[in-house]
Amino acid sequence: MMKGDKKDLVTYPWMRRGNYQLKISVFKNMGVLIVANHMMDVDKFFIKHFDNLEDAANFIEFTIQKDYLNGGH
Repeated sequence: MMKGDKKDLVTYPWMRRGNYQLKISVFKNMGVLIVANHMMDVDKFFIKHFDNLEDAANFIEFTIQKDYLNGGH
């Protein structure tokens, strides 16, 4: 890659939010792919795609809050 070039795809290290472990990839600052698994319930695994960062962030917050209100199960 030449100096000044931007990466088209950025993948962040695994992170934990609440009971979820999340892997997030961003394509050209627009498309967002989220891979997530619940640490205590294997049935709560998902892969989700969004067309913008705001929708992806809102979905993550909603998912974490819903899990918290349901007692983490």
